[in-house]
Amino acid sequence: MSYVVYLPPGYEENPDQRYPVLYYLHASGGTPRRDGAEIVGRLDKAVRSGRTAPMIAVMPNGLRGATMYCDSRDGKYPVESVTINDLVPHVDATYRTIASRDGRAVEGFSMGGFGAAHLGFKFPEVFGVISIQAPPLLDPELTQPLPARAWSKLFPTVMGSDLDYFRQNDPFTLAAKNADALRDRTLIRIVCHVENENWLAPRCEALHRVLVEHTVPHEFYYLSNVKSHNRDGVLDTLGDAEFAFFRSSLAGARR
Repeated sequence: MSYVVYLPPGYEENPDQRYPVLYYLHASGGTPRRDGAEIVGRLDKAVRSGRTAPMIAVMPNGLRGATMYCDSRDGKYPVESVTINDLVPHVDATYRTIASRDGRAVEGFSMGGFGAAHLGFKFPEVFGVISIQAPPLLDPELTQPLPARAWSKLFPTVMGSDLDYFRQNDPFTLAAKNADALRDRTLIRIVCHVENENWLAPRCEALHRVLVEHTVPHEFYYLSNVKSHNRDGVLDTLGDAEFAFFRSSLAGARR
């Protein structure tokens, strides 16, 4: 798996210091370099200004299609397995990380947001912080044109037209299944916005209700001024809160 890595200011000058890691997952149609450049630019400014603590950022390649950071049903694209079993250990072995769940965060926008929910909820032993931004929480029952088109692509290509396989990987299922492992141990944030077909925010609210039902603490942001599926709009609206969330959550960042 290819990836792009950001090392914070002072990394080379402080050989004894270890850093928390943010795994940032790009959107469908994106790349680690293209999507990573924007988030790294914002992160670097926040670190240099003291608005957040120094951290490493890793942007893995989720492939440009609708992988959703799951293993494809046919085994051709094992994005989930490679990320968890290969990439995370490789990063811990290669860079001076805080190599524990308390030192790892996963975040993404759109498909990356689905990936953050999927990987974060499925592997609570790996990630201690989960930030889910505007995730396309698809389902066969969604009838609006945009989610219906996305589902028609996702279901056969990634899920092999196997509804049981989809349910196994659905963040709704994983949040309920692993609620005990998430509760009071994982910092979770869900961010959603307004859009024309009014399906994305209600689905995020449904995920919020699942977490509430299982008494899993989390933060929920509804950005009413962001009226299209636009990552810059979300990040601009969050402002300092984007990285302050990680500062207050990650081990090492707290120290």
